[in-house]
Amino acid sequence: MWYRQTLKDHARQVFYANYWKSVLVSFILTLTLGTSFNSSSSSILDDESETLNQLSFDALLLILATFFVIVLIILLVATILKTFVFSPLEVGCRLCLLEALEDAYNLGTMGFAFKNNYVNIVKTQFLKNLFLGFWYLLFIIPGIIKTYEYRMIPYILAENPGMATREVFARSKKMMEGEKWNAFILDISFIGWNLLSLLTCGILNIFYVNPYYQLTCAALYHTLSEKCFRDASYYVGS
Repeated sequence: MWYRQTLKDHARQVFYANYWKSVLVSFILTLTLGTSFNSSSSSILDDESETLNQLSFDALLLILATFFVIVLIILLVATILKTFVFSPLEVGCRLCLLEALEDAYNLGTMGFAFKNNYVNIVKTQFLKNLFLGFWYLLFIIPGIIKTYEYRMIPYILAENPGMATREVFARSKKMMEGEKWNAFILDISFIGWNLLSLLTCGILNIFYVNPYYQLTCAALYHTLSEKCFRDASYYVGS
């Protein structure tokens, strides 16, 4: 039996007891999950449209080819960093949050994946991201469903870095059977905090909402991990 409010209350208690550590770990974790790049190129293109019209066809092709190569290089570098640095770091951050729930906060744990079965962690995380990319290319809804199905993979790797990739996927799937909707509702319960965070230009998110949310997610994993491998009835309440 587990209750959303129980998970959130536990997460809040850990957060308040370890405020700055939680803020730091959650901030780094968010960075590992991806960043967005804003661009004002549209206005620049509008200002330079007349100049582009005067360029020769060959010069225009050269500009487009150069732009394409630059984009490819950026994507390649981003993929390398995501695969070999950020994904393992995510696993370490997840483990750090799990330890926090057991009153054993240790910031050094964030580097855990780089010292424990690094190759296996990188491979499993890469395949997770690859499969999710394929699912989202097909349709949005299946992609969202698979996102929840694979949700526990970083936590499983954090506790079992040497576990075979196939088993990690299978265990995450088993843990999320019948729990995807409940996990979705848990995420939705933070929507009010996210709206308030927008009003503060993200400051509230960094110093309160995100650490609170990430610790709640860790508490969810801990609860489902125990539930999944024992024969007992459970109930999800509000």
